[in-house]
Amino acid sequence: MTKPQQSDLARGADSKALARYFNVKELKHGLKVRRESGAERVYEEDKKTANELLTWLTKIKAESVLKDLDDILEAHFDAPEHMRDARLIPGSDVKVKWCEHWSEYVLLACQRELNEAGGFRHFEADSWHGVSRARIPGGAVSRILC
Repeated sequence: MTKPQQSDLARGADSKALARYFNVKELKHGLKVRRESGAERVYEEDKKTANELLTWLTKIKAESVLKDLDDILEAHFDAPEHMRDARLIPGSDVKVKWCEHWSEYVLLACQRELNEAGGFRHFEADSWHGVSRARIPGGAVSRILC
């Protein structure tokens, strides 16, 4: 992930290209800058965020990511009743239970679709800044940094 991002920064990629590397929190910050300061300042902020992200990425150690993943999975599986009721999409009849767990390196977003009998149909998970996928307990799949 660092090499393509370095290349994009070196060639002066636009905000749209740089945003491909951002997580949801960084994207929300960009929207806030656009609302408060206008589109002209967005590129400078995106460039700054991309450079900070690149610095952060180059310092990541596999052990730190694995510890974060272990901690998040432990927090999730130690509190099974923490998942909230929701709809798959607004207005949908499909009921789900979902939760999010954030750490420095991992966002675990879990969703369990309920079937007609009220049981779980399947279980999915995702993470941010992820570049590969790994199977984790409970049949969930998550992208993790490696």
